[in-house]
Amino acid sequence: SQRSDYAKDIEYAEQYGRDSWVTTSFAAMAIAGDGGNLLTKERLEEIQKRMMVTENTTVEYNGESYTWDDICASNDVGLGTTYKFPCARLSPMDFFQEARWFMDEQARVTWYHEVVQKKVIAPRLPRFGIMQNFCSSLGGSERKECDDTIFYRMLQGQPTLLLADIGNMENNDPCKQCIEEQYELVMTEFHDRMRLMFQGLAQLTTQSGQTELAGKFHSILDNLDRQSAIDFFSHYVARGLYIELGKEAYMSARDQVSVIKETYIS
Repeated sequence: SQRSDYAKDIEYAEQYGRDSWVTTSFAAMAIAGDGGNLLTKERLEEIQKRMMVTENTTVEYNGESYTWDDICASNDVGLGTTYKFPCARLSPMDFFQEARWFMDEQARVTWYHEVVQKKVIAPRLPRFGIMQNFCSSLGGSERKECDDTIFYRMLQGQPTLLLADIGNMENNDPCKQCIEEQYELVMTEFHDRMRLMFQGLAQLTTQSGQTELAGKFHSILDNLDRQSAIDFFSHYVARGLYIELGKEAYMSARDQVSVIKETYIS
């Protein structure tokens, strides 16, 4: 019978010297020995040094080397990112840039691609297109649930903040409900139409004897899943932003996003 991942973890722990598999937590509190103010430059630097020593300690046991990354909590942000992302920790020291030594280049790249790109930008960009074109009269739609939100940002002169609004709306917001409903319908229809187009091209080139070209169209069909349609729609929305905002406004908005990105990953 197939064993679960949890059973495999227990077996692994026992193999390397643990009689039982338990989850533990570690909490540390710094207190000034003289009872004075802890939030001074010198004392914060001392706390930082002690944290660095702790998190850079290597332990040898039964011929194996263990580091902080082996025992800490949540050393990943998704499948395939274990040991590519810093350990989870809750510390007021993280308010200071000097305490970000653990966020190395690999962790920054993982943060951008796995968190910023996949979980923030990728879901919102196509929904931005849905908001404009299918949930607002501004895009020629009969539905108007998002008109107020869009008009408000336009009056502010900050239309790109609509991308933030999409993620911040409550689920019972009429605009949010329209976006999610239309997103599913539009992406399904968009995918179906793309498949029909390439099926027609494959059939046409096959009938005309263009074997090599027909093979390419069939290859596209084999890989044309729903995510491919979403990715193309997202590209279409991004290009539309470029045209709508103009080069200077588009680049300015992009630079603002870059500043935010650098704030979190540098």
